[in-house]
Amino acid sequence: MEWAVSNLPIITYHPEDSRAVGIRRQRTKSKGWKAFVVHAGVKKELPKDIKVKDVDEAIALSLLD
Repeated sequence: MEWAVSNLPIITYHPEDSRAVGIRRQRTKSKGWKAFVVHAGVKKELPKDIKVKDVDEAIALSLLD
């Protein structure tokens, strides 16, 4: 159970509306992967210099603003 909770794609909850902010990975046409920070239907692509495992609350919220 602990493993499942720690591997949820939810990073934090947005301070303005308490909706989840999470990570989503999407397959590309060239069979690669892109990572996005997602909040309420808004997707922002994660820059190449930031790894998915390094994304925390501050990084996620700064990408959405």
